[in-house]
Amino acid sequence: MPAYSSGSLYIYPTNKKKFSPFSPTTNRLKITSDGYLEFTKNNSPDVETNKSFNLTPDSHVKINKTILKNNSRYLYYAHHLAGVTDKQVAKAGKNMYRLTITNLHRPFSMFDGDQGAVLMSRYKVGDTVYYTSSGGYSA
Repeated sequence: MPAYSSGSLYIYPTNKKKFSPFSPTTNRLKITSDGYLEFTKNNSPDVETNKSFNLTPDSHVKINKTILKNNSRYLYYAHHLAGVTDKQVAKAGKNMYRLTITNLHRPFSMFDGDQGAVLMSRYKVGDTVYYTSSGGYSA
């Protein structure tokens, strides 16, 4: 994850006309500072994912092991995390499932005259492309 990221990853939308990093309206995957991986499904595409009434995750797991290899992070945990494409790598134990997060090294920025610019990074989580805010500046 980028050094200045909040740990929240949002699904990169296919409809770029409605895409706004200032108010994400897609599902969220969050890596918390206390070692949990949380998935929050956005049931209404008109509701921003990061608003306070939508903070309870739909599913979560405790990360037991992390391996860094090149531009990928492999997160291991004990049970399936609903909402993501993880892989079962063992039949039993604390590290039964693995989720691969790969940095695609394709940063981009978006500018809004009122709110300044946001620097973003793209990641592939399982089979899905996500993005996260990695910083910003104002004009």
